[in-house]
Amino acid sequence: MKLKQLLSKLRYRNQIKNSIALDFKVLNKSGKLEIFKLYLSKKKINQQIKVTKGIDFYEFNYFWELRNDLFKSIILKSFEPQIKEYLKKIHKDEFIYTDKNEKKSLKVISMYYHFYDDEIYVFVEPNYDYYPDNKIKRLELHLKYDSNEFEKSLIQILDLWQLDYSSFTEDDYYESIWDFELEIDSFFLEFMFKHWSKIKKETNSDLIGFITYATRGLYTYDLDNKSEVRDLKNETKKYLENKNIYLKNELS
Repeated sequence: MKLKQLLSKLRYRNQIKNSIALDFKVLNKSGKLEIFKLYLSKKKINQQIKVTKGIDFYEFNYFWELRNDLFKSIILKSFEPQIKEYLKKIHKDEFIYTDKNEKKSLKVISMYYHFYDDEIYVFVEPNYDYYPDNKIKRLELHLKYDSNEFEKSLIQILDLWQLDYSSFTEDDYYESIWDFELEIDSFFLEFMFKHWSKIKKETNSDLIGFITYATRGLYTYDLDNKSEVRDLKNETKKYLENKNIYLKNELS
């Protein structure tokens, strides 16, 4: 073993030795809980205990930022294999055509998402502005996670820091720490923007895609550049034509 590798290995062992390991349990693609180790430095834990003494839990921004980072780096990241596989199907036009006479030449798709308890539901179908009468089945994806396990792990961190969060749990409106003011919508959108562009490049696709919340209560976004599309009639068609992109309103 080279000296550099040996030193690196020794530093890693030393970091582990001087840390406390927390188990984050996350659902994998098979629906089984998989354990991720989070190592917290004992020194930093002691520092946090001093900092958090008497602090208002609601105002402790460091914890909420950590919670956000953990949601993105553990929960969302656990979806990556499924997301990549799903987006490859879309960019390779692996839709199911119920009418075999329809040729596979989709140019524009619409992606929708919805948040349920412990699940993000995603589906994609031909863009309605261009293909209102298509006979193509939507492609669906169910991204499942265990919020109870995530909540337990966050509580472990708070307990290690000896932070009093009773004002939160005793609140009449208390539901859970893991999703309190969590900007799950913006986090998920950024996640999808990133992987859409990456898979589009890998597959050499020229597919145009839009994403919006399934209830259409929020704006529609261009998956390629994150541009916001106003909620107007024929919104995506008008948006593309304003960019001098003119496409036929049919499968051809």
